[in-house]
Amino acid sequence: MKSFDINRFGRTLRWVLAVNYRTLMMWFAGTFTAVLMGEMLLNMINRPAGPDIMIKTFSTAGSFLFIVATFILIGSVVASINEKRKRTRFLMLPSTNVEKYLALIIYTAVVSVVGVFLAMVLGDSVRMLYYWVKEACGFIPEYYVRSNEFDNHVYYWYSSAVPQVLKNISFYNEQFDYGMKPTMYWIMENTLTYTFVVWLFSLYTLGGTLLRKYSFVITCLVMLLCVIVFANLQDYYEWTFLEHRWIENADKKGMHCVYTEIGTVPYVLSILFLLLTVFNYWASYRIFKGFQIITNKWTNYDILKR
Repeated sequence: MKSFDINRFGRTLRWVLAVNYRTLMMWFAGTFTAVLMGEMLLNMINRPAGPDIMIKTFSTAGSFLFIVATFILIGSVVASINEKRKRTRFLMLPSTNVEKYLALIIYTAVVSVVGVFLAMVLGDSVRMLYYWVKEACGFIPEYYVRSNEFDNHVYYWYSSAVPQVLKNISFYNEQFDYGMKPTMYWIMENTLTYTFVVWLFSLYTLGGTLLRKYSFVITCLVMLLCVIVFANLQDYYEWTFLEHRWIENADKKGMHCVYTEIGTVPYVLSILFLLLTVFNYWASYRIFKGFQIITNKWTNYDILKR
């Protein structure tokens, strides 16, 4: 079988989902509990705060939780078939390597991530219902701020933190932040951000495919090393990156962007991230194609046998 067949791929994906159903439910239950209990505890710790501050706190903590969970899931791309029995059954499925690889990628990077997000939404919704009932029944003390307006939004104790979480995890740089920015500056800002995120996805996928143990931790260390090396190079050579400056408006209301500069580095990095992304997925697939039933303790790719 050399050609890609959507029906075979669908059957392979269903097999992966069936085998990992309990794991997916554990992630869902764990995330739901963490979000619900976390929001309740944060409210107890910051009891004097108003609803606007608490919703911002919930969204910040939720965004961090979702990002960390996403990279852990992406890095566990082949964790579900690390056992000899499961790996044997998986490799013997009547489907091509491409279909099997894509099934694992979609399960970890799409199905599992969506499941975690839905668990977060459910946990936040239960918290909203709890505070709505509590306020409707008059159990919220009078000294609590019932509602507060901030950033042109009115926040209540039963307001949802999900919209702000979505805004945080979208990594979207708004063009009208603190005044109008030039179009090219805005384009490069978002291009660099998204190419970096896509590269991170590919890096964690490669780490998860190559390593059998501690893939998330080791990949984080590799990423941290890359960031440190780049920061030192930029500091040494004084590269121009994305520079901007704001001044206060004449009416004292807000700031206005008056200066922007785009260096050569953002263009180079955007292209480099795309090339590295292609390489990481290619290398990940090559490692997957070489999977054996029996592997060494730490990696799925034994270079001495190649």
